[in-house]
Amino acid sequence: MKRISLIILCSVYLLNPSVPFAKTLDKQPKFTDYPVQIYKGPTAKLDMSDADARLFRTRLSEGLKQKPGYAGEYVAVGWGCGAMCFSLTLISKRTGKILKIFGGETGEKLIDIHPNSLLLVSYGSVQVNGTDIYAKKFYLLKNNQLNLIYHTPVAVRSEDDNDTSNL
Repeated sequence: MKRISLIILCSVYLLNPSVPFAKTLDKQPKFTDYPVQIYKGPTAKLDMSDADARLFRTRLSEGLKQKPGYAGEYVAVGWGCGAMCFSLTLISKRTGKILKIFGGETGEKLIDIHPNSLLLVSYGSVQVNGTDIYAKKFYLLKNNQLNLIYHTPVAVRSEDDNDTSNL
């Protein structure tokens, strides 16, 4: 009986639309709030167990030669995917694994990363009370996973969404 009560209680909590999954912080996070040391060890070979790694192996292997641009050990590697289309991924110099692919025709747009911070900022849609809104999203890297910790609505998509010159 206790188990059923616990399941019902958890279900009610998780299905409640007012539960703020992503807004776990009271204010917009800053890069300086999440410092990390820069990895200086040997560069791993690209992990070919990922289908995207196999598909883009030449570009990604070349990208691993760069200095880390995110979270102390990740390099940002991008490629064109058609007119007004750009994809970008983050690869660990320590493990050779792909973290996430951003961009493409409908994906999130990576807008800011720092080599000495675990914080990552992107533009993309987020569900708020059952409605998709366009938002500036803040992720924190923890256990090789990007966790959404904060988002703030953005009124209109900017033409600079595809600008990755700062990466």
